[in-house]
Amino acid sequence: MQITIARHFWSRAIGLLGRRSLGARQGLLIMPCDSIHTCFMRWPIDVVFIDRAGNITRIVERLRPWRWTAARAHACLEIKSGNAALLGLQVGLCLPELAHPAPGDTVQLDIAAALAARRRSSAP
Repeated sequence: MQITIARHFWSRAIGLLGRRSLGARQGLLIMPCDSIHTCFMRWPIDVVFIDRAGNITRIVERLRPWRWTAARAHACLEIKSGNAALLGLQVGLCLPELAHPAPGDTVQLDIAAALAARRRSSAP
């Protein structure tokens, strides 16, 4: 998944506004961020809140336009509506690549690898 990082005031303020769609393998990571709105958006999104350690603290699926949501979080990942479930994202899953991404405008994230690592670490 290719994730664009919004770290600065204007990129965080604009977010996904003005885009016609979001691809199945795309996302926007807004940081720092503990709340978002979907005012002026044209389509629903899934919202994944992430703490400073990279743990998913809350997932809001199919957040429709003109809504607001918040959580105890350091960052927020906005992805295509329905993708949180399709990707198997769950509260408690750790995505450390998103906690402190390297400098730059984008990050590549292999969610399947993160899920496999979690399964291995929780196996008896």
